[in-house]
Amino acid sequence: LVDDSGKPVTRHNFEFVWGVMVDSLFMLDLLIALITGYIDGDLVTEHDVITYHYLKTWYFVDFIGSLPVDYALEGLIGSS
Repeated sequence: LVDDSGKPVTRHNFEFVWGVMVDSLFMLDLLIALITGYIDGDLVTEHDVITYHYLKTWYFVDFIGSLPVDYALEGLIGSS
């Protein structure tokens, strides 16, 4: 990976640390959404119902959004 100026991004660069932090927050959000109640007329608080509802609605979108695609692509195609 390279930054905007063409310098390689290493584990010591701010961009790398920031990217890991953002990816981690998205993954944490995914886990929190699995246990957060929702309103469907009444407040739903049963964990199995919440999990099932989340898995059939927003889970796929959240999961794809939480993947560190830039690091995966670098591993597949190498850095240029």
